[in-house]
Amino acid sequence: MIFPKTFALDPHWYNPVSPGHDLSHTYRVMWWAKRLSIVLLSIDPSEVVNIACTCAFAGAIIHDMGRFNGLEEPTHGQIAADTKMFVLKELYGDTIPTSWYKHIHFAVSGHSKADKYGKDELSNLTMRILKDSDGLDRVRCDDIDPKYLRLSFTKQFIPMAEALYNEFPEPESFEELDDFRFLS
Repeated sequence: MIFPKTFALDPHWYNPVSPGHDLSHTYRVMWWAKRLSIVLLSIDPSEVVNIACTCAFAGAIIHDMGRFNGLEEPTHGQIAADTKMFVLKELYGDTIPTSWYKHIHFAVSGHSKADKYGKDELSNLTMRILKDSDGLDRVRCDDIDPKYLRLSFTKQFIPMAEALYNEFPEPESFEELDDFRFLS
């Protein structure tokens, strides 16, 4: 997986920061994208899966930057995908190939809508990882529904998602979350 040069997110990238979908939520979704990717890569270390994992993590960074309020906004993913790719270019520089941005765009634009997959398996996998990463953080509003988790192994992480949120309801950085150790 390729990670950005820095994980520091600028609140000014949001339109404005949306209650419930703030930096804390974004950091937890990034954390879940990384964790789900580690599991997925242990099952299938192929290049396609590695690219999808990198793209899902990048998508987690910008997935809610198209929000304008904390209400239901089904177009916020499309807005983020269309207007916030510059954030990824700023954070990653040239480390992500230009051809991968279409997978990130597909996942971010689709993460806030009903499942609609295309013919490109890499884009589809990227979106499933991002949707599950975002879905696990629904524990913050006590609104997680396991039937909407798409990867076969994600459901087992619901107790961990609750523990992560309880321990870090407002993390100040992504790195802070790496201190989290879940003991079942």
